Amino acid sequence: MSRMMRIDVPALHLLGWGGVALWLAAIATAAAGVFGELEARRVAVQAPDDPTPAYLARAKEIQALLEHIPPAQTRESLVADLLRAAEANDLEVSGGRYREEVFEGGTLRRIETTLPVSGERMALLRWVYGLGDALPAAVLTRVTLNRSDLKEPFSGDIRLDLLLQSVP
Repeated sequence: MSRMMRIDVPALHLLGWGGVALWLAAIATAAAGVFGELEARRVAVQAPDDPTPAYLARAKEIQALLEHIPPAQTRESLVADLLRAAEANDLEVSGGRYREEVFEGGTLRRIETTLPVSGERMALLRWVYGLGDALPAAVLTRVTLNRSDLKEPFSGDIRLDLLLQSVP
C-alpha cells in the first residue's frame, strides 16, 4: 500500500473547467431551442405577407372577441346601465372614480371604475352577480365591503373595468 493514487491538481482543475464548459454548452443549446420556438410563435401571429394558418386562426379569434366589446361611444350609456342596475337593487351609489386607459395599440380602451356603494348584503350580491348579464364588457376586479354594526348596511367599494373598442 505504499503506492497511493496521486491526483494531479492541475489536471483536476482542467477537468473541472471542461465540465463547466460542457454544462454551459448544454444550457446554450437548450436556450437556443426555447428562443427559437418563441420566435417561431411570434412570427406565426404577426401579419406576414402570406398569412400562415396560425396567424389566420389567431386573427379570427381576435375578431370574434372584438365583436362582443362595445364601442367607446357607448361609455355613458354603459355607466348609466350600471347605475340603474344598482338602483334597481336598492343600493346607494355615492359618486365614483373613473380612469380611462388606451391599450393594445389604441384598439381597446379600459375604463377603471370604482364605485362607493352601500346596501343590504343580498342586494349587493344580486347586483354583483347580475353585472355579467347587464354589462358583458365589465370585468369585476375587486369588491371591498364592511359594516360597522350588524344592524347597519354594508358599505364599501366595487371596482370594475369596462372594456370598450376604439372605433375610428
